[in-house]
Amino acid sequence: MSSRVLRVFPPSRNGDSNEQPGVVLSDMDHILHGIYVLLVEVFRLSNDADQDAIVDNMRKGLEYTLSQYPAVAGSLQRDKETGRLAVEINMRDSVSMHIVHAETELPSYAQLEKRHFPVAELDANKLLPKLVTTNELLLSPLEGADEKQPIAVVQLNFIHGGLILGAALHHNFCDGYGADAFLSVWAENARAAAAGSPTPPGDPAYMERTRLTAIHRPDGLRFKTLSDGISTWKIVPRAPLPAEFKLPALSSRMWHFPTSKLALLKAAASAKPGLLDNGGDDFAGSWISTFDAVLAFVWQRVTVAKLPFLKPDLDAHSIVAHTVNTRTRMSPPLADRFMGNAVAIARAEPLPIRDVIDPANLSRLARLVRQATNAITPQALDELAEWISGVDDPRNIQLNLHSFLGMDFLANSWHQMRAYAEHDFGFGLPRALRWPSPAFDGYVCIFPSRAHIVGGDEGLEMAICLEEQTAKRLMVDEIMLQYASPRF
Repeated sequence: MSSRVLRVFPPSRNGDSNEQPGVVLSDMDHILHGIYVLLVEVFRLSNDADQDAIVDNMRKGLEYTLSQYPAVAGSLQRDKETGRLAVEINMRDSVSMHIVHAETELPSYAQLEKRHFPVAELDANKLLPKLVTTNELLLSPLEGADEKQPIAVVQLNFIHGGLILGAALHHNFCDGYGADAFLSVWAENARAAAAGSPTPPGDPAYMERTRLTAIHRPDGLRFKTLSDGISTWKIVPRAPLPAEFKLPALSSRMWHFPTSKLALLKAAASAKPGLLDNGGDDFAGSWISTFDAVLAFVWQRVTVAKLPFLKPDLDAHSIVAHTVNTRTRMSPPLADRFMGNAVAIARAEPLPIRDVIDPANLSRLARLVRQATNAITPQALDELAEWISGVDDPRNIQLNLHSFLGMDFLANSWHQMRAYAEHDFGFGLPRALRWPSPAFDGYVCIFPSRAHIVGGDEGLEMAICLEEQTAKRLMVDEIMLQYASPRF
């Protein structure tokens, strides 16, 4: 395996060491874990593809992208006293573009395609530098790190018959949809470089963060009022893991819901809900989406699979939460390619575990998911930003959810990303978008559909991340297998 690193500067820098004014991050940028958003995209290449030309055009495209959006080449800096974040832009900064020829070390494109591009075999530690892969969600976030952290790192991995593009963007700089937007802009510029055509102009709206920052910091009474209405987040100083803690073996498994099965699942979840002690019949007749049905179903089946591992009291409660892209929910909407954090967490009302695991309650669970999504309104987003601005040290903001080795469940949805429509760098669109080898528990990442690529009954793909034995139990769950199948 051979490798090299290119330092990509905006063309205007010319080695100038002067600093530019930093970019102050928004209030919403401060609630997410200090890890990197990791994405890999797998492309098919012809046998006679000119790898040198691909690298050169992607380098030129990245150069121009950085001239449009110089903050991407900056580094994250935290004020040690207040915990507030900013992007420092030094004229010597660059984005590291790693070029790796791994034809003998990594699976070929044909092998990956045959197995539907499994996340477990797309090893983040091989497809991206360890700088951005050594810290995992809910385990050891970079919140306390004092050193500067680069905003973006990319790696081009050439394999037999293809290319795997790895991209890492700091989560305090942007969310998954922001990373998707960055790749869309980079692809446009690389495609222009390959064709020798003019590059499109940049759009300042893609970096405009002021609408996600509170206008005024709340006083004590207002902050208490806001806190009483926010259940998704809590203020708790981070504590180190106990010395005796031993991380269990984890498994990330791809699952597929065919289109025909999605229709059946939605129909089942749209039926009149079962009666619960705390809910009665209130949600009968309300509309749900296919997403609501799928998330409710996976929450239920994962909860069943976790019972032998965690042995919970069935009268204890379980909570499901999921990400919501708020770019179109704000009024007026944000730019569709906004490169910041505009994802909110929708948290459903807690339910007793015995109610979650009852198959008769699927429609009720789906309506709870819908209710949580509907609660993400422009007013709720404004109030969340105001609440964050009133927190003395944002490093103490934590998600109020116990999904990792707990009975709650967290879903991250990328299903509206535009990779399969926009990420053509001059050699075709990607054949798969994945989060590489996610080492989580109680977590699902839902990917965009590849139906237009695969055809047939191709529907929805997701990576379900669980403790290893729990994952094995899910694979033989007869109810789960009625609607979905694991992909190897």
